[in-house]
This record gives sequence, structure tokens and C-alpha cells, in this order.
Amino acid sequence: MRVFLFLSFAAAALAFSPAQKLASQAKAARKPADKIRLFSKSIKLEPSAQAYAGRALACRALGENEAALSDFNHAAKLLPGDYWIYLQRARALAALGRFAAAEEDFSSAIRLDAACWPAYNGRAAARAARGAYDEAVSDYSRVINHASGADALEARKGRSAAFARLGMAKQSREDAARLKPETGKKR
Repeated sequence: MRVFLFLSFAAAALAFSPAQKLASQAKAARKPADKIRLFSKSIKLEPSAQAYAGRALACRALGENEAALSDFNHAAKLLPGDYWIYLQRARALAALGRFAAAEEDFSSAIRLDAACWPAYNGRAAARAARGAYDEAVSDYSRVINHASGADALEARKGRSAAFARLGMAKQSREDAARLKPETGKKR
């Protein structure tokens, strides 16, 4: 009898709550409006950082960055140690033209995960938007020296533009030259 009760409680603990089921349906939904509707229902039943963040991403997909910002604020209060929430909130802030606040959130994401290369790229872009090109070059260079793939490519493009704004034409051309795709020809 005890084994049966234990297994019953264990099974109940593994079962999803209604709010979690709605959040799961929201993640699977294809249309942002459907995602928003389902995440909203989930939040009414049981507020969670994941549901707020999911709804915020759906809002961003519709260009509703103010609404997204509000939801990211709720998510950050519920889960303050998650770098991803700060990264996403910073992106919403940057989309709204609030570059100083975006820079702060990108920095928070970096403090929580020192290898968050998208946060370095975002912070560099926010710094460049404020005219702090030297600081932008520093962040872009860090990404180029430590990351690869799309993050490094984005950093090289950004650094080339920042060098150009600083009047450093030679460095800008060198970065731009490295952006050209490989032709596959051997010399």
C-alpha cells in the first residue's frame, strides 16, 4: 500500500499543472497572437518567468516592444539570475531606442554569463548608437577573438563600422575584407 501511495504521489508530481499545459501549448503555437493568448491564460493561472518571457518574445515578434519590456520586467523579478532574460530585455530596450538602459541589461547578461557573445555584440551596438565607438570596438574585438560563427561575423561587421566612424579607414577595410565569402578557389 505504501509503495502504491508513493508512486501515486510521484506520478502526480510529474504531471503538468494546467498553467504548464497552457504554456506548452503556447510554445507550440505558430502565430504570435495565439502564443500571447495562451501565455496570458497560463500567467493568470500561475505566473512564471517562463510564461512572461514567452509572451514577451511573442510581443516582440509583433513589434510590440513596450509590452514585451513589461513582461521581461516581470520575468526578471521572478528569475533574477537568468542571463537570457536580461539579454532579451536589452534587445527590446534597444529596439525602443533606449540604448543606455539596453547597455546596462547587456552588461547584466555578461556578468551572469561571461561567454554570452550575443550580449557583447548587443552592448557594442548600443555603445555605437550612443557614439561610444572606442568601447564598441573593444566589445566587438572580444567577440572576434573568442567566438566563432554568426557571433564573430556580426562582431566583425560592427567593428568595421565602428572603425570607420573613428576615422580608422585601414582597420575598417581590413575587417570588411574578411567579411567577403570564400570563393573556394585555391591560389
